Amino acid sequence: MLQITGIAFLWHMVRCIMAVLFMVGEGLEQPDVVSRLLDIENCVGKPPYPLAAEQPLVLHDCGFDNLCIPVQARHMWQLTAHYR
Repeated sequence: MLQITGIAFLWHMVRCIMAVLFMVGEGLEQPDVVSRLLDIENCVGKPPYPLAAEQPLVLHDCGFDNLCIPVQARHMWQLTAHYR
């Protein structure tokens, strides 16, 4: 599980981050790729990685005080059981 917290996100930012981390986990990239990608002087622009699939990613909370996303326990249970 990885929890990403921020004050703003760009379009598909989390899917881009997760794509690289999944590739590291699968041994397709070395762990130091993260440091290299964060070096904005040597890596300008979006790296050439495909987006991570949206299925294993779950938005579980938004920090907007007036935003309410209704979540029912049975739906969370079904989702958890489905991806075991």
